Amino acid sequence: MAAAHETILAGTSGTLTRDVSLQVDHAFLLWLIGTFKAGYGTDDYVGSTLSDQRYFLSGGLTCKMNRDLQLKGEVREDWQTATQPGLTYMATSFLFGLRLQR
Repeated sequence: MAAAHETILAGTSGTLTRDVSLQVDHAFLLWLIGTFKAGYGTDDYVGSTLSDQRYFLSGGLTCKMNRDLQLKGEVREDWQTATQPGLTYMATSFLFGLRLQR
């Protein structure tokens, strides 16, 4: 998927973003669903030589307690590399949630 975004970077007129991702879900049991996600994206700053490459990997579990209540957990690793020094980073996120639906 490609999209154009505004930016606050001086000398650039916007950002052209391209993203692709893959998600696989697997039901280990009727009430326990595992999820794996992977993705790649680029950000090209129009009017500048700056460009970013982004990657992520994620794994999660959903536990269905009953029809209305679900517990969710996910761990995600993100990487970004940039053509400009000092803008490269790596991050690990842990997400936990509770879903109530009726």
